[in-house]
Amino acid sequence: MRKLILLIGIMISVLLLTGCFEQQSASVDNDFKDVKLVSNVVTLIQGDIVKNLDDGRIYSVDVNYRFKNPTNRYVYVNVTAEWYDAEDNLLYSGGFKQIGLREGWEEVLVNSFTYNDHDASKVDHVKLIALEAKF
Repeated sequence: MRKLILLIGIMISVLLLTGCFEQQSASVDNDFKDVKLVSNVVTLIQGDIVKNLDDGRIYSVDVNYRFKNPTNRYVYVNVTAEWYDAEDNLLYSGGFKQIGLREGWEEVLVNSFTYNDHDASKVDHVKLIALEAKF
């Protein structure tokens, strides 16, 4: 019985040291005015939306963002965007990018997604979902 308890203790210690529990939960943090982040691995260091006009009409909306990898390991992140109106109704969910970030790295170049559907004028805010890729 003691050997079993010791073995379980060692296995839990190894899991904690490798960061497996850190990767399981997603949290919302580092929000900007119009851009929210849900991530289990990166932080948002820049986030804004730009409404593109043609003859005074909004025809598309861009979300621009940059991430930081606060971990002490290289990570691959799958990123998607969700577009919401002022009442928090989901207008569109899509886009997909995979980004690789070295440990402690802050992105220098800005990433972006564009929403250009007929109701682009309704976009109030965007939620970025950035989850660690599992290989």
